[in-house]
Amino acid sequence: MGSPWGIQVDQSTGNILFNENSTGTINRLDPATNMRTAWAVGGGLRFISRDTLGRIYATNDSLQQIIRVDPSLSTGNVTRWAVPGGGLGAPFSFGPTPNGITRDADGKIWFTESASNQIGRLSAGPDGILGTADDLICQYTKTGLSNPQLIATSGSDASLVFSSKNVQAFFTENSGNAVSLLTQREASGGASGFETCTTVAPTVSTVTPTTSTVAAFDFTRPFITVTIPPTIFTIPGVDGGPDAFGMTFTAGPDGIPGNADDERIPGILRWPLGVTGNSGPSGMTDVDAPNTIHGSFFSSSRLFEVKSRAIIAPPPCGKTCPLTQGFWKNHASVWPVTSLTLGSQTYTQAELLTILRTPVSGDASLILAHQLIAAKLNIANNACGTPVAATIASADSVLSGFAGKLPYSVAPSSSTGQTMVGLADTLDSFNNKMLAPASSGCQAPF
Repeated sequence: MGSPWGIQVDQSTGNILFNENSTGTINRLDPATNMRTAWAVGGGLRFISRDTLGRIYATNDSLQQIIRVDPSLSTGNVTRWAVPGGGLGAPFSFGPTPNGITRDADGKIWFTESASNQIGRLSAGPDGILGTADDLICQYTKTGLSNPQLIATSGSDASLVFSSKNVQAFFTENSGNAVSLLTQREASGGASGFETCTTVAPTVSTVTPTTSTVAAFDFTRPFITVTIPPTIFTIPGVDGGPDAFGMTFTAGPDGIPGNADDERIPGILRWPLGVTGNSGPSGMTDVDAPNTIHGSFFSSSRLFEVKSRAIIAPPPCGKTCPLTQGFWKNHASVWPVTSLTLGSQTYTQAELLTILRTPVSGDASLILAHQLIAAKLNIANNACGTPVAATIASADSVLSGFAGKLPYSVAPSSSTGQTMVGLADTLDSFNNKMLAPASSGCQAPF
């Protein structure tokens, strides 16, 4: 292989995606068969991403392009977008130098431009189809931004829920020694926005892939466990606003300043990490906990964590596999919480265990409660609860119709009992990992 660069695991298939910088090939490796498929697209490839259709995106810093490979096509399978300021067929020129790349929840492709100190966003134009003549590349920057590297996103502008309607792009600045945050709604904010958008018609070509079998080497390395006490600093953001985080707020859609829907004025918020011993932030996660991102320094053996109320995009769906109600009934010592609300009543752990250990004996309220307790414990344990959010809300609503605490002695054959049993069936599927989205890539919790 020629200088493997960038790597991503396709959670839906288990395939490993990576670039070869020196040979200009985009690769897909199937670990189950050790079969490698390679597309020779040329130039110096950097980082890699993919979309929900399995199409692979890569940055090319010598050709100054964003390149997409569609493995499902035999012809017209390679699409190229010239990044403004660079161009097609300009190898080794000093242009934008696209580097880090990621895809947001709405399908837009975000990338860093390390040489031109900009952030780029590739999206469909008015026709809504990415890969046609009206595609757009928007670019963002501000004074002081220097050498952006890796980038991640969180949130969505397509959501109808106000608190979720924010795509945020996070990126590291290697030479700028900073971690920075760009919120698209702010950056695109009317006359005060600071995005520059260019229509970029892509070129489409055919690259015949090559396949080969690669050798796998298995080895075991002993774990080394080290406890590292963190050093905590308070670092104001740099954005020109008057508050402690460098932000200025204005009234949101309700027109009333000070309410929860207030919006910030446009600006890239930067957190300088120039503390002694820290140098060159490079690798970075997306939002992996509320208001929190993590990363690493390229030029020092340190990691960083940034917490700020400016990070408003929600964390991604949990990646812990759900567990059955039988597991939680028999493993009280690993419960993530010691109380739950079922319907309108709050129960202690002891009360919940009593419910779990009570035979259903033809009581639909207990059939539902057993599965609802397990589902809520799973979500508290970082399982992805998105597939059953509506089901849990419905279950709580049904239970709220009864006075006092469980059980309620509801016959499964009654109208309410049938509703309870139906909800319990859905939650049972969730607790048995049958509804876990492929994107969650759920992992065993214990």
